[in-house]
Parts: sequence; structure tokens; C-alpha cells
Amino acid sequence: MIATIARSEVTEWYPADVKPVREGVYQTQYRDGLTAYRKFSGGKWHEGYHSPTAANATMVPISAWLRSEYVHAWRGLRSPA
Repeated sequence: MIATIARSEVTEWYPADVKPVREGVYQTQYRDGLTAYRKFSGGKWHEGYHSPTAANATMVPISAWLRSEYVHAWRGLRSPA
């Protein structure tokens, strides 16, 4: 089951070429419109998951080609995961 969040719980969408200022969990959007939650840590995006909690637990960074090819945008969660 994919976690759903209210519009008031997220920031605006930012393009993929803009990196987050803070480490944490973000909602990412693929070019086809589907979304996943990913952790941004150490200057890298990590594997995507169906919930912010699962994304926060991952330690697996994704490769650069995946990020640039498929992730279209990201937005922040107003509350930490």
C-alpha cells in the first residue's frame, strides 16, 4: 500500500537538478508521474519506497543514471519521517 499525504504536508515540487539543502526523506516524482519516497543523505538519493518510514531506514544510494533518467522532481515533507 502506498502512503498518501495531504497537500498541506508537503512543499512545492523542485526540479531534479536542484539538490535538497537538508538531509532527510523526500517525495520524488518519476517522469511518468508516479511517486516514491527517498532519503537524501551524503549528497545522494537513496532507493525509493512506498512510505517515508521505509525510505528513512534505507542505506542504499541509487546510481546517478537512475536519478537523472527517471526522477523528474522532488518535494519535501513538512514533518520528519
